[in-house]
Amino acid sequence: MKYVLIISVFVGISSAKAHGVDGINLGPPSNDPKSLVKTMKADKDPALPRIAEGVTNGFKLWSAGSVVSVCFFDSSSDVRRQFADIANTWLKNANLKFDFGAAPDFRSCDDGSQYNIRVSFNNTGNWSYVGTDAVRVDRSAPSLNVQSGNNSGQHVTSANQFKTVVLHEVGHALAMEHEHQSPAAKCDQ
Repeated sequence: MKYVLIISVFVGISSAKAHGVDGINLGPPSNDPKSLVKTMKADKDPALPRIAEGVTNGFKLWSAGSVVSVCFFDSSSDVRRQFADIANTWLKNANLKFDFGAAPDFRSCDDGSQYNIRVSFNNTGNWSYVGTDAVRVDRSAPSLNVQSGNNSGQHVTSANQFKTVVLHEVGHALAMEHEHQSPAAKCDQ
């Protein structure tokens, strides 16, 4: 089944770091009956694309066709592999690629190079810089951190929790914002 990603653009975000623990919800952004009907019809008819909606910051998107380099701070090759496998879920239908370096160990951040996304597994929470903000900050420091579901990057302790958090934080690294940050959310009213 083919997927179409419809993205609402929000450019008024000033905060560079996003956070969260519940993963990214691909599907209708609300219980709006019209959205549900569109999605249900698409799911029942394989000829129609499934529609996923999200909020992104257009100023922080990676350029179409880009290869985004990724490195890892202290972590096992198994945790790196699982992170890479999960992260690539986002790119199945995108004109973007991640370069994690060569398997099975993937790339370490300790060689002094200037990688786009720098992944750590420290005990500092789950967070990520949004999109290309990752290259506008200290390139020798982490730009994405996954605390949940692993033991300081040495082994995955909860596969489901790890997957949820990696999908959520990589979504931020791809410039996705939280749903309440959409102008359509009208949270201030």
